[in-house]
Amino acid sequence: MGFYDDFKKAFQDIVAPEIKAIYREIGIVRSEIKRLDEKIDSDMARLDEKIDLVKNELLAEIRRQDAEIRGQGDIMVAELKRIDNELRLLREMKDRTEEIEQLKERISALEARIAA
Repeated sequence: MGFYDDFKKAFQDIVAPEIKAIYREIGIVRSEIKRLDEKIDSDMARLDEKIDLVKNELLAEIRRQDAEIRGQGDIMVAELKRIDNELRLLREMKDRTEEIEQLKERISALEARIAA
């Protein structure tokens, strides 16, 4: 047997089985990576669904709060208009009261002139 035959036999007996074992381990690692990728994809899809659910719930709550705030704003505007109308009426009453007082003074002055 020559050197080539000895080397070939040693390679087949020692190195080739190691290379095959490494390839098997690479195959196992690839399978595990594929399984983990699928699990990650599945978990990410579930997470996306949960995020969308929470987002939709938050948007619904924001819309509800916005409608409530707008409703309260409408109530406040109506109340302010009512108060403004009452103030306007009070100003008109004050003006009329002042006019009545002026008329009373004029009547008193006329009565005094007539009595004299």
